[in-house]
Amino acid sequence: MTELDLGVRPLNPMGNPVIQNTLLCAGAVSFLFGPTTGLVCAAANVIFATLQQQEPWFPPLDEKVISQVKGVWDDHSYFKMQLIMGVILKSLGVGINQVAIQYIKNAVGSPLKMIMVFTRVCVIAPLVEETIFRGFLQEKLQNLQAYVLGEKEANSYLHRTIRVVAQAIIFGICHYHPEQGSSNRAIMISTGLVGFCLGEVKEDHKNLWGSSFYHAYFNASVLTRVFVFGV
Repeated sequence: MTELDLGVRPLNPMGNPVIQNTLLCAGAVSFLFGPTTGLVCAAANVIFATLQQQEPWFPPLDEKVISQVKGVWDDHSYFKMQLIMGVILKSLGVGINQVAIQYIKNAVGSPLKMIMVFTRVCVIAPLVEETIFRGFLQEKLQNLQAYVLGEKEANSYLHRTIRVVAQAIIFGICHYHPEQGSSNRAIMISTGLVGFCLGEVKEDHKNLWGSSFYHAYFNASVLTRVFVFGV
């Protein structure tokens, strides 16, 4: 006697990308901007998810996703952009007095502090910032474009560029800090350019693994420069 398949399946709410992304959004925003802002953004994610079907920001690392991440490394345009930014800022004689750089410098000489800084700068920061800016913000802009203009028009080159540029500008502005003084403009421009590159990776891959990898690499290169050369 065979058993009847009544179509009953175990309930797995964590398999729902809206729930996954909402929890990520709430945690990431709360980490940087406080729990109230985190709850507001989580609610916004649920509301906007009704306008367009969501995909997981961090899907399982299967063969396809791993291949995409490797593709970021093979595409040297992102790393060339980093080199170009460094040359431009150096040629302008701009002194970068970024708070994050001072945070790194303060850890030099203490192995425990250096490990903590590495974890925060090269692991936590990329995942948190990618979730907020390339995941939540950039995707919500796309949701709005699709709702107002239609899915096809929202994915046109023009509107793709608009949302990538918009989130990059906000990403750059969020790196403003009063203690950075006259360096603020250069810091916001350079981080905005990085944000643009990361936004392009998100658009190409439709998830955050590739942009998180590049973000981690970028931060690690800065960390190495400070730890090794002290600048």
